[in-house]
Amino acid sequence: VMWMSNGGQWHKRTLAKPLPNEDGQYEASLQFPQPGYYYVYVQSPSYGLSYNNNQYIMIEALPQEAFSTSTDHD
Repeated sequence: VMWMSNGGQWHKRTLAKPLPNEDGQYEASLQFPQPGYYYVYVQSPSYGLSYNNNQYIMIEALPQEAFSTSTDHD
């Protein structure tokens, strides 16, 4: 799995790992350096997919404070 910033200035790769007891399903943990939009590509030689294929997903990485669980209301 490869993910890159919108604009291509930054990218990272990791291996997807098979899920236990899930035939043909994999997972990968993606970490983003900063909030923004990122393209995610999957490479699978056994399925004929390379990183330069036109099938991708776009993810929006949000800042950590967007996930605040604070219930304080002043």
